[in-house]
Amino acid sequence: MEYFIADTHFADIRIHPFYVWNTFPKDLRDQLDIANMKPIEIRHIMDEYIIKAWNDMIDEDDIVYHLGDVCYLDPQWDLATNFIKASSFIMRLKGRKRLVLGNHDDEMFPKGDSGYTYDQIFRFWQHAGFEDVRLMNNVNEFVFMRHRPPEFCNRPYFQIYGHVHMDMQYRTVTPVSACVSCERWGFRPVSRRVLDDLRKDQELLWDVKNQNIMIDIP
Repeated sequence: MEYFIADTHFADIRIHPFYVWNTFPKDLRDQLDIANMKPIEIRHIMDEYIIKAWNDMIDEDDIVYHLGDVCYLDPQWDLATNFIKASSFIMRLKGRKRLVLGNHDDEMFPKGDSGYTYDQIFRFWQHAGFEDVRLMNNVNEFVFMRHRPPEFCNRPYFQIYGHVHMDMQYRTVTPVSACVSCERWGFRPVSRRVLDDLRKDQELLWDVKNQNIMIDIP
């Protein structure tokens, strides 16, 4: 089965201001004392929660598309230290993992004439535990994946993305798109089957609202 997730941000305390803490699953909220814990303590609990939630859902032969912002890479660390940090999380996650690169996944790599090429950055993440790494990807000719939300999308195409976390300017599922930032899905991957079912529900509501079809309401 195919699954999708984005914005795990392992070991990254910088992301905490973007969280809406009261939307967290209750069993995670019960472990957190936001007022009294240090950010690094909160982050450790969240990282372990995500890893367990992922592994409870995923089998080793499942394909999991990670749509970017995997973990914290420190520009002040050398490449080997960052690699050890990244792989220490990725190698604990079950499934056949494929990465669509996010904006935080290449920020430690200088680019340009004296920097890294994207081929080199891709190899870093492949050695860290992803079987495939790309800037964009597609499930089929109609379903596309990227890290940032699309500027526009029309039927019959469907765009899956992350990046926006709980910014409710972006609906979680629409007839043409889905946000898979992990906090929207209980910090676990969401299956293609679930997204397909929710998309069809949204298509029906859209069609009724725009009077493209008629239905009998009991």
